[in-house]
Amino acid sequence: MGGFSKRLGRTSVYIAELWGVFEGLLLTRSKNINKLVMQVYSIAVVKSISINSTGNATGWRLIVEIKKLLQLDWQVSIVHVYREGML
Repeated sequence: MGGFSKRLGRTSVYIAELWGVFEGLLLTRSKNINKLVMQVYSIAVVKSISINSTGNATGWRLIVEIKKLLQLDWQVSIVHVYREGML
């Protein structure tokens, strides 16, 4: 279906996961997919996106942009899965 890569330089796993969610949403949107279940390894990322806050200073801008994408006219569920449970 598709894939992507992005050079992030030195960063945390948390920020890398946020970038993965953001780029994954952009890719999905560009393919005109209107129903999506996104599986994410980081429970911290899922919680940051799910709560009514932008989290702490780390990654706040990415969280804001992800939330903007989630408000568009499509159905998106972002769920936590354990790495071992990925298909």
